[in-house]
Amino acid sequence: MASGWYIFNYKKPMKEVVYMEFLNDYLTKGQIKEINITKDRRSEVFNFRAEILTHDGDKCYMTLNSYESFLAKLDLVQREMGKQPHEFIPVKYTNQSEESLSANLMNVAIGAMFCAFFY
Repeated sequence: MASGWYIFNYKKPMKEVVYMEFLNDYLTKGQIKEINITKDRRSEVFNFRAEILTHDGDKCYMTLNSYESFLAKLDLVQREMGKQPHEFIPVKYTNQSEESLSANLMNVAIGAMFCAFFY
């Protein structure tokens, strides 16, 4: 059951990019389909994470200190590229707690199965 859940929910690890790589390799080349911003609870300094989905289906992420400054820079660069506001890359905000709740429940279930097996 656990291996079936793992296979069903497996996500390929994402590549981390820095801002200049994001700007030069993805944004200016028109590779980005959408950006998803989530709150990252693993770090106290870099509180947000921008997950980038490309038109090819690849995913990468960038850690952010402040999503407001990232959005301001993203807006400025897109305007400098000559894009109109309706052509801007869509940015979504998600709450990571829904995903972590299901992962935590599965971890508890697997732990309970191991305890029952050893008992």
